[in-house]
Amino acid sequence: MTSSTKAFLGTPLAALLIPAAAIAQPYPSRPITLVETFGAGGPTDVVARLAAQQLAARLGQPVVVQNIAGAGGSVGAAKVAQSAPDGYTVLFGTLGTQAFNLGIYKRLPYDPVKDFEPVALLVRYPLVLVVNPDAPYRTLGEFLSYAKARPGQLSYGSGGTGSTAHVGCHLFNTTAGIEATHVPYRSTAPATIDLIGGNIQYLCDLITTAVPNIQAGKTRALAISTRTRSPALPDVPTLDEAGLRGFEAYTWNALFVPKGTPKEVIARLREAAVAGLREPEVQPTLRQLGIQLPEASQTSSAYLGELVTKEIRKWVPIIRQSGAAID
Repeated sequence: MTSSTKAFLGTPLAALLIPAAAIAQPYPSRPITLVETFGAGGPTDVVARLAAQQLAARLGQPVVVQNIAGAGGSVGAAKVAQSAPDGYTVLFGTLGTQAFNLGIYKRLPYDPVKDFEPVALLVRYPLVLVVNPDAPYRTLGEFLSYAKARPGQLSYGSGGTGSTAHVGCHLFNTTAGIEATHVPYRSTAPATIDLIGGNIQYLCDLITTAVPNIQAGKTRALAISTRTRSPALPDVPTLDEAGLRGFEAYTWNALFVPKGTPKEVIARLREAAVAGLREPEVQPTLRQLGIQLPEASQTSSAYLGELVTKEIRKWVPIIRQSGAAID
Protein backbone atom coordinates (compact mmCIF):
# COMPACT_ATOMS: atom_id res chain seq x y z
CA MET A 1 0.00 0.00 0.00
CA THR A 2 1.45 3.36 -1.00
CA SER A 3 1.83 6.28 1.36
CA SER A 4 -0.77 8.25 -0.61
CA THR A 5 -3.34 5.41 -0.27
CA LYS A 6 -2.70 5.22 3.46
CA ALA A 7 -3.22 8.94 3.69
CA PHE A 8 -6.54 8.77 1.80
CA LEU A 9 -7.86 5.96 4.00
CA GLY A 10 -7.37 8.17 7.00
CA THR A 11 -9.57 10.95 5.66
CA PRO A 12 -13.26 11.56 6.58
CA LEU A 13 -14.20 11.07 2.91
CA ALA A 14 -12.86 7.51 2.98
CA ALA A 15 -14.84 6.81 6.13
CA LEU A 16 -18.02 7.70 4.24
CA LEU A 17 -17.27 5.92 0.98
CA ILE A 18 -15.88 2.58 2.12
CA PRO A 19 -18.84 1.42 4.27
CA ALA A 20 -21.30 2.39 1.51
CA ALA A 21 -19.36 0.39 -1.07
CA ALA A 22 -19.05 -2.54 1.30
CA ILE A 23 -22.80 -2.86 1.87
CA ALA A 24 -23.98 -2.00 -1.66
CA GLN A 25 -25.55 -5.13 -3.19
CA PRO A 26 -27.60 -5.66 -6.33
CA TYR A 27 -31.37 -5.95 -5.77
CA PRO A 28 -32.61 -8.35 -4.64
CA SER A 29 -30.06 -9.97 -2.38
CA ARG A 30 -32.50 -11.66 0.01
CA PRO A 31 -36.09 -12.99 0.08
CA ILE A 32 -39.01 -10.69 -0.72
CA THR A 33 -42.37 -10.66 1.11
CA LEU A 34 -45.49 -10.21 -1.01
CA VAL A 35 -48.38 -9.13 1.24
CA GLU A 36 -51.76 -10.42 0.05
CA THR A 37 -54.68 -8.82 1.89
CA PHE A 38 -57.21 -11.66 1.76
CA GLY A 39 -57.28 -15.17 3.15
CA ALA A 40 -55.39 -18.07 1.59
CA GLY A 41 -57.11 -20.11 -1.09
CA GLY A 42 -59.26 -17.45 -2.76
CA PRO A 43 -58.88 -16.21 -6.36
CA THR A 44 -56.76 -13.23 -5.30
CA ASP A 45 -54.47 -15.52 -3.35
CA VAL A 46 -54.13 -17.84 -6.36
CA VAL A 47 -53.01 -14.94 -8.57
CA ALA A 48 -50.70 -13.60 -5.86
CA ARG A 49 -48.95 -16.97 -5.66
CA LEU A 50 -48.66 -17.15 -9.45
CA ALA A 51 -47.07 -13.70 -9.42
CA ALA A 52 -44.76 -14.71 -6.56
CA GLN A 53 -43.55 -17.77 -8.46
CA GLN A 54 -42.81 -15.75 -11.56
CA LEU A 55 -41.09 -12.98 -9.60
CA ALA A 56 -38.88 -15.51 -7.82
CA ALA A 57 -37.89 -17.14 -11.10
CA ARG A 58 -36.85 -13.82 -12.61
CA LEU A 59 -35.34 -12.12 -9.59
CA GLY A 60 -33.38 -15.11 -8.31
CA GLN A 61 -34.68 -14.84 -4.75
CA PRO A 62 -37.61 -16.47 -2.91
CA VAL A 63 -40.84 -14.44 -2.90
CA VAL A 64 -42.97 -15.40 0.10
CA VAL A 65 -46.71 -14.68 0.06
CA GLN A 66 -47.91 -13.43 3.43
CA ASN A 67 -51.70 -13.33 3.90
CA ILE A 68 -52.71 -10.43 6.15
CA ALA A 69 -56.49 -10.07 6.03
CA GLY A 70 -58.74 -7.67 7.91
CA ALA A 71 -60.67 -4.43 7.47
CA GLY A 72 -61.03 -4.75 3.71
CA GLY A 73 -57.30 -5.25 3.26
CA SER A 74 -56.39 -2.20 5.34
CA VAL A 75 -54.35 -4.19 7.86
CA GLY A 76 -52.05 -5.66 5.24
CA ALA A 77 -51.79 -2.44 3.24
CA ALA A 78 -50.85 -0.49 6.37
CA LYS A 79 -48.08 -2.98 7.16
CA VAL A 80 -46.52 -2.43 3.73
CA ALA A 81 -46.91 1.35 3.94
CA GLN A 82 -44.98 1.33 7.23
CA SER A 83 -42.22 -0.96 5.95
CA ALA A 84 -38.74 0.07 4.85
CA PRO A 85 -38.71 1.45 1.28
CA ASP A 86 -36.21 -1.10 0.03
CA GLY A 87 -38.28 -3.36 -2.23
CA TYR A 88 -38.36 -6.30 0.18
CA THR A 89 -41.97 -5.78 1.31
CA VAL A 90 -44.42 -5.51 -1.58
CA LEU A 91 -48.20 -5.04 -1.55
CA PHE A 92 -50.41 -7.18 -3.78
CA GLY A 93 -52.89 -4.33 -3.91
CA THR A 94 -56.52 -4.28 -4.98
CA LEU A 95 -59.17 -1.77 -6.01
CA GLY A 96 -60.34 -2.11 -2.42
CA THR A 97 -57.06 -1.28 -0.68
CA GLN A 98 -56.20 1.60 -3.01
CA ALA A 99 -59.63 3.20 -3.61
CA PHE A 100 -62.68 1.65 -1.92
CA ASN A 101 -61.27 1.87 1.60
CA LEU A 102 -61.01 5.65 1.37
CA GLY A 103 -64.79 5.76 1.04
CA ILE A 104 -65.57 2.96 3.50
CA TYR A 105 -63.37 3.82 6.49
CA LYS A 106 -63.36 7.21 8.15
CA ARG A 107 -59.92 6.60 9.66
CA LEU A 108 -57.70 4.71 7.26
CA PRO A 109 -54.23 3.86 8.67
CA TYR A 110 -52.51 4.75 5.39
CA ASP A 111 -52.90 7.04 2.39
CA PRO A 112 -53.28 5.03 -0.85
CA VAL A 113 -51.53 7.75 -2.86
CA LYS A 114 -49.04 9.38 -0.50
CA ASP A 115 -47.77 6.22 1.22
CA PHE A 116 -47.07 4.05 -1.85
CA GLU A 117 -45.14 3.96 -5.09
CA PRO A 118 -47.06 2.26 -7.92
CA VAL A 119 -45.22 -0.62 -9.58
CA ALA A 120 -47.50 -2.28 -12.16
CA LEU A 121 -51.10 -3.21 -12.90
CA LEU A 122 -51.19 -7.01 -13.20
CA VAL A 123 -54.72 -8.31 -13.82
CA ARG A 124 -58.38 -7.29 -14.06
CA TYR A 125 -61.49 -9.14 -12.85
CA PRO A 126 -64.87 -8.33 -14.48
CA LEU A 127 -68.17 -8.58 -12.66
CA VAL A 128 -70.95 -10.80 -14.02
CA LEU A 129 -74.65 -10.13 -13.53
CA VAL A 130 -76.05 -13.56 -12.64
CA VAL A 131 -79.61 -14.74 -11.94
CA ASN A 132 -81.42 -17.97 -11.15
CA PRO A 133 -81.59 -20.14 -14.31
CA ASP A 134 -85.35 -20.65 -13.75
CA ALA A 135 -86.08 -16.91 -13.57
CA PRO A 136 -88.60 -15.56 -16.12
CA TYR A 137 -86.02 -13.22 -17.69
CA ARG A 138 -83.36 -14.55 -20.05
CA THR A 139 -81.76 -11.32 -21.28
CA LEU A 140 -80.67 -8.07 -19.67
CA GLY A 141 -83.54 -6.22 -21.36
CA GLU A 142 -86.10 -8.64 -19.97
CA PHE A 143 -84.55 -8.42 -16.51
CA LEU A 144 -84.63 -4.60 -16.53
CA SER A 145 -88.29 -4.57 -17.59
CA TYR A 146 -89.13 -7.06 -14.84
CA ALA A 147 -87.23 -5.11 -12.17
CA LYS A 148 -88.60 -1.70 -13.13
CA ALA A 149 -92.13 -3.05 -12.99
CA ARG A 150 -91.48 -4.11 -9.37
CA PRO A 151 -89.65 -1.19 -7.68
CA GLY A 152 -88.24 -2.15 -4.30
CA GLN A 153 -89.42 -5.76 -4.55
CA LEU A 154 -86.18 -7.36 -5.79
CA SER A 155 -83.09 -8.07 -3.71
CA TYR A 156 -79.47 -8.65 -4.64
CA GLY A 157 -76.69 -10.24 -2.68
CA SER A 158 -72.97 -9.67 -2.21
CA GLY A 159 -70.04 -11.00 -0.24
CA GLY A 160 -70.36 -8.14 2.24
CA THR A 161 -71.12 -4.45 2.58
CA GLY A 162 -68.49 -2.44 0.71
CA SER A 163 -67.33 -5.39 -1.38
CA THR A 164 -66.75 -5.00 -5.10
CA ALA A 165 -69.92 -7.02 -5.73
CA HIS A 166 -71.96 -4.69 -3.52
CA VAL A 167 -70.63 -1.39 -4.84
CA GLY A 168 -70.54 -2.60 -8.44
CA CYS A 169 -74.16 -3.74 -8.22
CA HIS A 170 -75.15 -0.43 -6.61
CA LEU A 171 -73.63 1.39 -9.59
CA PHE A 172 -75.49 -0.96 -11.93
CA ASN A 173 -78.80 -0.30 -10.14
CA THR A 174 -78.29 3.45 -10.22
CA THR A 175 -77.30 3.46 -13.89
CA ALA A 176 -80.17 1.17 -14.91
CA GLY A 177 -82.77 2.91 -12.75
CA ILE A 178 -83.53 -0.10 -10.54
CA GLU A 179 -84.76 0.04 -6.94
CA ALA A 180 -83.65 -3.07 -5.05
CA THR A 181 -82.61 -4.17 -1.56
CA HIS A 182 -79.02 -5.15 -0.80
CA VAL A 183 -78.55 -8.34 1.24
CA PRO A 184 -74.95 -8.67 2.50
CA TYR A 185 -73.47 -12.09 3.25
CA ARG A 186 -70.22 -13.17 4.89
CA SER A 187 -68.94 -14.32 1.50
CA THR A 188 -70.11 -14.93 -2.05
CA ALA A 189 -70.78 -18.64 -1.46
CA PRO A 190 -73.88 -18.24 0.78
CA ALA A 191 -75.14 -15.44 -1.49
CA THR A 192 -74.95 -17.82 -4.45
CA ILE A 193 -76.77 -20.52 -2.49
CA ASP A 194 -79.61 -18.10 -1.78
CA LEU A 195 -79.67 -17.03 -5.43
CA ILE A 196 -80.03 -20.64 -6.51
CA GLY A 197 -82.69 -21.15 -3.84
CA GLY A 198 -84.69 -18.13 -5.00
CA ASN A 199 -84.21 -16.07 -1.84
CA ILE A 200 -82.52 -13.23 -3.75
CA GLN A 201 -83.01 -12.33 -7.40
CA TYR A 202 -79.55 -11.37 -8.66
CA LEU A 203 -75.89 -11.05 -7.87
CA CYS A 204 -73.05 -9.01 -9.37
CA ASP A 205 -70.44 -11.71 -8.89
CA LEU A 206 -66.72 -11.59 -9.64
CA ILE A 207 -66.02 -13.67 -12.72
CA THR A 208 -63.59 -15.87 -10.79
CA THR A 209 -66.40 -17.27 -8.61
CA ALA A 210 -69.21 -16.87 -11.16
CA VAL A 211 -67.81 -19.02 -13.98
CA PRO A 212 -67.99 -22.46 -12.26
CA ASN A 213 -71.66 -21.98 -11.32
CA ILE A 214 -72.55 -20.66 -14.78
CA GLN A 215 -70.83 -23.59 -16.48
CA ALA A 216 -72.60 -26.03 -14.14
CA GLY A 217 -75.98 -24.50 -15.00
CA LYS A 218 -76.61 -23.41 -11.41
CA THR A 219 -76.82 -19.73 -12.40
CA ARG A 220 -77.37 -17.81 -15.63
CA ALA A 221 -75.20 -14.90 -16.76
CA LEU A 222 -77.03 -11.94 -18.29
CA ALA A 223 -74.11 -9.56 -18.87
CA ILE A 224 -70.49 -8.80 -18.02
CA SER A 225 -69.23 -5.47 -16.69
CA THR A 226 -66.21 -4.76 -18.91
CA ARG A 227 -66.21 -3.04 -22.31
CA THR A 228 -65.20 -6.23 -24.10
CA ARG A 229 -66.48 -9.78 -23.74
CA SER A 230 -64.56 -12.29 -21.67
CA PRO A 231 -62.89 -15.32 -23.32
CA ALA A 232 -64.17 -17.30 -20.34
CA LEU A 233 -67.79 -16.36 -21.20
CA PRO A 234 -67.70 -15.54 -24.93
CA ASP A 235 -71.48 -15.78 -25.37
CA VAL A 236 -72.28 -13.35 -22.56
CA PRO A 237 -72.76 -9.75 -23.78
CA THR A 238 -71.24 -6.75 -22.06
CA LEU A 239 -73.53 -4.39 -20.18
CA ASP A 240 -72.52 -1.74 -22.69
CA GLU A 241 -73.64 -3.72 -25.74
CA ALA A 242 -76.74 -4.97 -23.91
CA GLY A 243 -78.01 -1.43 -23.43
CA LEU A 244 -76.16 0.34 -20.59
CA ARG A 245 -73.92 2.47 -22.79
CA GLY A 246 -70.52 3.29 -21.35
CA PHE A 247 -70.94 1.10 -18.27
CA GLU A 248 -67.70 -0.39 -16.97
CA ALA A 249 -66.78 -1.79 -13.58
CA TYR A 250 -64.08 -4.23 -12.56
CA THR A 251 -61.61 -4.90 -9.81
CA TRP A 252 -57.89 -5.47 -10.24
CA ASN A 253 -54.61 -6.49 -8.65
CA ALA A 254 -51.42 -4.48 -8.83
CA LEU A 255 -48.06 -4.21 -7.09
CA PHE A 256 -47.19 -1.32 -4.78
CA VAL A 257 -44.16 -0.58 -2.60
CA PRO A 258 -43.61 1.93 0.22
CA LYS A 259 -43.09 5.55 -0.75
CA GLY A 260 -39.42 6.34 -1.31
CA THR A 261 -38.47 2.97 -2.80
CA PRO A 262 -35.65 3.52 -5.35
CA LYS A 263 -36.77 3.82 -8.97
CA GLU A 264 -34.39 1.11 -10.12
CA VAL A 265 -35.94 -1.33 -7.64
CA ILE A 266 -39.44 -0.46 -8.86
CA ALA A 267 -38.35 -0.98 -12.46
CA ARG A 268 -36.86 -4.38 -11.63
CA LEU A 269 -40.04 -5.52 -9.91
CA ARG A 270 -42.27 -4.20 -12.69
CA GLU A 271 -40.35 -5.89 -15.48
CA ALA A 272 -40.30 -9.24 -13.68
CA ALA A 273 -43.98 -9.19 -12.72
CA VAL A 274 -45.34 -8.06 -16.08
CA ALA A 275 -43.25 -10.56 -18.04
CA GLY A 276 -43.97 -13.37 -15.60
CA LEU A 277 -47.76 -13.22 -15.89
CA ARG A 278 -47.45 -13.35 -19.68
CA GLU A 279 -45.62 -16.67 -19.64
CA PRO A 280 -47.48 -19.41 -21.59
CA GLU A 281 -47.60 -21.73 -18.57
CA VAL A 282 -49.57 -19.14 -16.57
CA GLN A 283 -52.26 -18.49 -19.19
CA PRO A 284 -54.44 -21.60 -18.62
CA THR A 285 -54.94 -20.70 -14.95
CA LEU A 286 -55.80 -17.09 -15.75
CA ARG A 287 -58.23 -18.12 -18.49
CA GLN A 288 -59.91 -20.66 -16.22
CA LEU A 289 -60.47 -17.93 -13.63
CA GLY A 290 -61.73 -15.48 -16.26
CA ILE A 291 -58.97 -13.01 -15.38
CA GLN A 292 -57.83 -10.50 -17.99
CA LEU A 293 -54.33 -9.12 -18.50
CA PRO A 294 -54.04 -5.38 -19.17
CA GLU A 295 -52.71 -4.12 -22.48
CA ALA A 296 -48.94 -3.57 -22.65
CA SER A 297 -49.47 0.20 -22.58
CA GLN A 298 -51.30 -0.18 -19.25
CA THR A 299 -48.48 -1.89 -17.35
CA SER A 300 -46.27 1.13 -16.61
CA SER A 301 -45.87 2.52 -13.12
CA ALA A 302 -47.15 5.88 -14.34
CA TYR A 303 -50.32 4.31 -15.71
CA LEU A 304 -51.01 2.59 -12.39
CA GLY A 305 -50.56 5.85 -10.49
CA GLU A 306 -53.06 7.58 -12.78
CA LEU A 307 -55.47 4.64 -12.49
CA VAL A 308 -55.51 4.81 -8.68
CA THR A 309 -56.33 8.53 -8.80
CA LYS A 310 -59.16 7.93 -11.30
CA GLU A 311 -60.56 5.03 -9.29
CA ILE A 312 -60.63 7.11 -6.10
CA ARG A 313 -62.51 9.90 -7.88
CA LYS A 314 -64.98 7.43 -9.39
CA TRP A 315 -65.71 5.07 -6.52
CA VAL A 316 -65.52 7.06 -3.28
CA PRO A 317 -68.72 9.08 -4.01
CA ILE A 318 -70.51 5.90 -5.15
CA ILE A 319 -69.49 4.06 -1.97
CA ARG A 320 -70.74 6.88 0.25
CA GLN A 321 -74.00 6.99 -1.69
CA SER A 322 -74.40 3.21 -1.33
CA GLY A 323 -74.36 3.35 2.46
CA ALA A 324 -71.22 1.24 2.75
CA ALA A 325 -69.24 3.84 4.69
CA ILE A 326 -68.26 2.95 8.26
CA ASP A 327 -68.04 5.80 10.79
